Amino acid sequence: MGHVSPWEDFRALCGYYAECVQVAERPTEFLPLDREHDLFCVAHPPVGWLGQEAFEAVLDRRRELLFLNRILTRARFDETFYVGYPCEVVAGERGLFAVPVFLIPAEAWETAPGHWAVTPDYGATHLNHGWLDFNVPQEERTRVLTLFYGRPDGLVDFEAACAYLSHRHRRAIDPNLPDAYLDRKQGLANVAVLGVGMKLKYSKTLRRELLHIRQESDEVLDRTALAYVFRNPPLPSRPAPGAERAFPANFLPANLEQQRALIEALSTPCSRIQGPPGTGKSQAAVNLLLNLAYRGQSVLFTSRNHRAIHAIDDKVRAALAGAPGGVDLAGWVQSCSNEDGSRRRSWADTDFEDLRELVKRIDGETPPLARQLAREAFNEGLQDWADGWEDLERRQTTLRLLEATEARVDGLRAALRIPEETDLRTLRADLRRLARRPRTVLGRLLWRLLRRERRQAALEAALRQRFPHVVAPRDRRLFRGRLLRQACRLRHLRRARVTLAERRAAAAALPPYAPLLARAAEANKRCAENQLTALLARICDRAQAIDPELIRDVSAACARFRLSNLPFLAAIVAPALHDEVAQAFAKLTRLYPIWVCTLLSLTKASPCNAALFDRVVIDEAAQCDIPPMIPALFRAKGVTVIGDPRQFPPVIDLPEARHLLIQRRHGLLDQRLAAYDYLTQNAYTAVRVPAVLLTEHFRCAPDIIDYCSETYYGGRLVVRTPQGEAPHAVSRA
Repeated sequence: MGHVSPWEDFRALCGYYAECVQVAERPTEFLPLDREHDLFCVAHPPVGWLGQEAFEAVLDRRRELLFLNRILTRARFDETFYVGYPCEVVAGERGLFAVPVFLIPAEAWETAPGHWAVTPDYGATHLNHGWLDFNVPQEERTRVLTLFYGRPDGLVDFEAACAYLSHRHRRAIDPNLPDAYLDRKQGLANVAVLGVGMKLKYSKTLRRELLHIRQESDEVLDRTALAYVFRNPPLPSRPAPGAERAFPANFLPANLEQQRALIEALSTPCSRIQGPPGTGKSQAAVNLLLNLAYRGQSVLFTSRNHRAIHAIDDKVRAALAGAPGGVDLAGWVQSCSNEDGSRRRSWADTDFEDLRELVKRIDGETPPLARQLAREAFNEGLQDWADGWEDLERRQTTLRLLEATEARVDGLRAALRIPEETDLRTLRADLRRLARRPRTVLGRLLWRLLRRERRQAALEAALRQRFPHVVAPRDRRLFRGRLLRQACRLRHLRRARVTLAERRAAAAALPPYAPLLARAAEANKRCAENQLTALLARICDRAQAIDPELIRDVSAACARFRLSNLPFLAAIVAPALHDEVAQAFAKLTRLYPIWVCTLLSLTKASPCNAALFDRVVIDEAAQCDIPPMIPALFRAKGVTVIGDPRQFPPVIDLPEARHLLIQRRHGLLDQRLAAYDYLTQNAYTAVRVPAVLLTEHFRCAPDIIDYCSETYYGGRLVVRTPQGEAPHAVSRA
């Protein structure tokens, strides 16, 4: 048997996701008639072309020169060819447009001058929602879609669709006899057109990156955060051998649960934080970003929506405010989009003058000796805070174990229906005697002669009288089974009592809580007093790498990327530039460690190269579908997802029948891949490592959060809302 790649399933998933996001976005095409022979051309298919696996399209090289050049240019960047049939000519504000009804993805290549081989993919046919929105009223769309996709296999029923269109427009169309040219009259045209690059506003770049990542080697994928989520089997998420436990600083106030979540994120390459609303997951995210930056690591913070990005961006900048001498550290954070998405600055547009000016101002406001002393004080305070926090965590763990043991003892005692002073050894011997029965005829005869059956009945009667609370049927075997279970519970109870005594002794030996808290608070205060100056020192350390040669190398790579002949700046970097761009961006992250952007703007934050960042943090992951997370994980070495699976899942507009067809086309009907289902799973559930749950709630009134806690979180949330800050409680009526 040949070697099976651990990435075989992942590569199939990439193709599956690429088609899903394309279909879910509802492709829309309006083709200006004055751009015929440029944006599109009439395909001139042969008679009976529809339904054939391949056909030959004849194009006039002189008339279609611009279109052919467009095909040859864009084909290098995974653009999708499509056959549009039939077309409706409509009038718009800017002239006449040809609106294809169906968009059939296809592969096309030139076999001879003017002759193109076209292989349509009928299984991936899209209904042009531009035509649907323009022609079909909302109340009729369900009926029309059912008619068009009425085949049992989920494919488009072209015969029924053509009959409907002929009746609706009162013009007969025959796909087997298409017209040779596109009439300029408004109405339905029996014409097939050939185009390239469906207009997809959101998923075009995502689809291209998914197909690009699918082609990477196993060795490259193993270096990325994808290996902890999509590899089969996934790489184990555990601390590096010999690595010390990473302890975070509190750049924003954090409770013990948030500290535990940060320790997990800083110590392991893959982690999850479950943060119900109001539990401080934004503070945990900000602390994680700043701790990673202080440790010399680069981090990409991303999310599906602009508001989450904007909120974290503002909080990070607020945490960096108030530096000594009024130095503004906000320039350390690279944000590629604002709240409404109107600002889309590319990584290749980075201006190094801002960082140079920041370093000059730091040198003028804080002398090197002051920065060094502040950093030493910060590190000492951080170590004391780590020691104090470990004592607090040890105390909390001991008390939690004691509480769990007490609950177990109470539960066993409540379930026990025999006296606690029962002699288990004697009881088990009696039950064994009660179970003995001869199996042979001679054995049963001797059993009766020796009156052992009568003795057994007397023993059963004595046991029933001794344990009247053990209600059992007359069946001796069932009675014995119930008594055995009670004996087992009694044995567990006695063992649990021993454990309870040990844990009570351990709890009594714990140091007092108040001194531990005061010690940790004092250490945390010393950290807070020096943390911004320590960050200044870290910036200056990074700025020492700013030399004319580095600036020249990075600027030259950025310029070549901007001026390259790529049709889109957001496209995959040309192969010749891969190594140069990756090296330049690695140098860039040494100067700017924190990058913030949405998942759909990743190409603005960084090129699509493997393991550019030390970590990617995905916020509101439970509201993000899986495909956009793949390019983010590909760009990083580790991942932390933050979210809450109890909140609303992502909204996906993809019919179930069409989704099943896509799954079948990519061979993904296996139940073992159900964890990556496009419709039912999300970015939070795809990461299958234990989550740290934040339970302390700081926002709502007790009545509100108590209801949510009991209904959705098993009563685990604890109200910590300051008095006077909670909104008025509402009635449960």
